Amino acid sequence: MEKWKKCGRKAVILCFWILLWQILAWLVDSKILLAGPVDVLRALFSQMGEREFYLTALCSLGRISAGFFLAFFLGIVMGAASYRFPLLGEILEPFIFLFKSVPVASFVVLLLIWFGPKRLTGMISFLVVFPMIYYSILAGAQETDRKMVEMAQVFRMPLLQKIGHLYCPAVWPSLTAACKTALGMAWKSGVAAEVIGTPSHSIGEKLYMAKITLGTAELFAWTLVLIVLSYPFEKAVLKILKRVGEEKPGMAGRFFFRRKEKEQKQAGEKRLYLHGVEKSFGTQTIFRDLHISLNDGQRMGILAPSGAGKTTLFRLLMGLEAADRGVVETYGAVISAVFQEDRLCEKLNAADNVRIVNGSTVKDGKILKDLTTLLPEESLQLPICALSGGMKRRAALVRAMTSPGDLVLLDEPFTGLDEENREAAIRYIDRQLGDRILIIASHEPSDFQKLKVHSLLVREENGNWEQLEV
Repeated sequence: MEKWKKCGRKAVILCFWILLWQILAWLVDSKILLAGPVDVLRALFSQMGEREFYLTALCSLGRISAGFFLAFFLGIVMGAASYRFPLLGEILEPFIFLFKSVPVASFVVLLLIWFGPKRLTGMISFLVVFPMIYYSILAGAQETDRKMVEMAQVFRMPLLQKIGHLYCPAVWPSLTAACKTALGMAWKSGVAAEVIGTPSHSIGEKLYMAKITLGTAELFAWTLVLIVLSYPFEKAVLKILKRVGEEKPGMAGRFFFRRKEKEQKQAGEKRLYLHGVEKSFGTQTIFRDLHISLNDGQRMGILAPSGAGKTTLFRLLMGLEAADRGVVETYGAVISAVFQEDRLCEKLNAADNVRIVNGSTVKDGKILKDLTTLLPEESLQLPICALSGGMKRRAALVRAMTSPGDLVLLDEPFTGLDEENREAAIRYIDRQLGDRILIIASHEPSDFQKLKVHSLLVREENGNWEQLEV
């Protein structure tokens, strides 16, 4: 009912302006200065009876659409490439700035001399739209959550999953906003180019002829045709963009990409080795002469106060930070992790979040079975943003434990869990771990005992770290 009221209100407003237009036309009483809506409709209907009318409308629509879509897709590709390769962005910057800054009229005259009127419309639409799409993609990609990008790097997320679930949600708002402006500018600049170049079978040619013959009614009629063509075109493009960019629970399969499982290493091979590692931030020394050695199947706990460097150690092992000095060697181990933050895709459900980092290596049945071990079944269909903090934490834990790999890093994985769920999570980790290496940071010494750790990494009072056998 509310929708009909809104439509009715819009219709009344439109009728008001049409009536005002007609009154002004009567007052002016000159069809050359101001043609009224009745005269415009009469001119429009007379044109619609001719085959030339439809050919003209379709030709202009085709030229402007071609220019817009070429700019749209090339802008996406070049924007993404410039984000991935900053040097390319620096090389392109003068040309993009030129497209954005030089007046359209200058390009129209130059292209008219070079290529003639036939290709002019599409080229001008392209030159106007391309910078808008390019900059929207570049800005959106730069707004992508860096922590989620790091998560994807650690889990070796397949490329299409990264694009679909990390970059697209970040880019889509700026791309949609740019398209709203670009669609209108494509039509305005394209028709302006047609008026100057007057290619055959174009709306610009008809507008130019109306100017010569002082046919104000014909001018208004073709302007109305432009509105009728551009409005649904704009709505259709924006609707498609919204449909394609909308992320919902259960969508992970849309960006599914198979990958080969990493070849497993020989049993008993040493997987983790740190020797003489030093790491500082400014004047604060985090690690000094750190030594750690772990083999397959070994479990190590990290016991230290907050801010001591537990997360920094994990980042060193993940390859997200570089040591100032010393050796950090994981021997190519495949890593899975629970980060200090959950780092989940908020609009996807728990199963999707597990699925997108595992490619084709873990079956859906296994994912759902593991999730129902720690989460209520009714929560599995909800987007992550609708879950509690403890539920998100358990979903992140399942993601880490189901991901095939050699080294599992858990940075305070039980944050936000009550005692019952904490115990269930510990049992789940113990069952799922197998012969993988485990490193877990926790403030509760009892967690290490329950997980049967073989050694503890402890920060001493003098700031040094020692690996102690249990």
